Amino acid sequence: MQTKKYARSWSLLALAALVLSGTIYSVSCDGGGGGGSIGIGGGVVGQTQAKYDITLQGPATNGAQVNRPFSLTMNFTQAVTGVPVNVLSIESLVVSKVSGPGTLSGTLQLSGNGTDTLTFSNLIIDTQGAYTIQVNGANANAPAVSASFNVGPQMDLKFTTIPGSTVYRPRTFSVTVGTVDPSSQAPVTPPSPISITIARDAATGTGTLGGTTTLNLSGASTVTFPGLTYSANETIRLQASAFGFTTVVSGNITFDSLALANPTVSANPQVNGNFSITASITSATSGAPVSVNPAITVNVAVTTGGGTLTGTTSASSAGTSVTISGIRYSNAGPATFTLSSTEASSVTTGAVSFVYLFSITAQGPVTALMGQAIGPFQF
Repeated sequence: MQTKKYARSWSLLALAALVLSGTIYSVSCDGGGGGGSIGIGGGVVGQTQAKYDITLQGPATNGAQVNRPFSLTMNFTQAVTGVPVNVLSIESLVVSKVSGPGTLSGTLQLSGNGTDTLTFSNLIIDTQGAYTIQVNGANANAPAVSASFNVGPQMDLKFTTIPGSTVYRPRTFSVTVGTVDPSSQAPVTPPSPISITIARDAATGTGTLGGTTTLNLSGASTVTFPGLTYSANETIRLQASAFGFTTVVSGNITFDSLALANPTVSANPQVNGNFSITASITSATSGAPVSVNPAITVNVAVTTGGGTLTGTTSASSAGTSVTISGIRYSNAGPATFTLSSTEASSVTTGAVSFVYLFSITAQGPVTALMGQAIGPFQF
């Protein structure tokens, strides 16, 4: 008897939880705590919608455009606990205008979809101005009213500038996005600030766009996104989006990186004598020579040989190559050197042999008869 009492208590608790979540559609009992039926999920006859609060996400304060669709998302929760509530297909949600000079049209009624969120994606207002709208449902605890938002003139987004040549990573780049008249493509300054976001077009590339990718356009017809980075060597397009605007796509932008290659060392280097190293600047993707502007800085360091470098140990590139002159090395014998840059992959020379330079000066006769001494000599 005690065990049966606990089982019935747990059943009632489970039933209450399912009713609150909106997933129990019907309950029937024959009395006496015996047989009965509970419809869960797909439901049987007589679905019941649990009560819920509505929270609105949007519309954004600015960006909605006259006679163009905009969206409004709703979340459904329990009044006190904030636990999500699933709104069933038997429940109808209706959106209507509360204030503003024009008419709200489009898709103004939606049925629940069995989840705790729902979006009106085709709302249209025919007159510019400030508005509030509300959403209500038969089992909503109260209508949810939006914050005031502005409906402005029709405008399109447009990429007005993108890099015109290959961007050599890790160098940064910038793009500019503007607002234009849909018919003439003439620049238009929005009446209110617009939040614009750029991203890689998902149909192109696999890398990651870095830097500040969301900026406000305010008091002007364009906004520039500076200091952008990209993580891969490939050709991509970017997209720009903003609330109330159709997403637009840029032209192609190509990314590559630089590689130092083909190092050569001046002939017959001598210990502590000046020598030079030259290397090519190439594309890491194709291997073709690259004339990069602005120039890159290249440094040289000892890789093997144990000696010390002095003199000039860095230089700037010129055209498709870089030459570091006036280097001195302290050890005799073979040595290798590595050229490196923060903007290009490094390269190492082959083994180079260094020799001592001897200077011999005669301190006495340099010619003599057979058997006579010559010299002495100073080394």
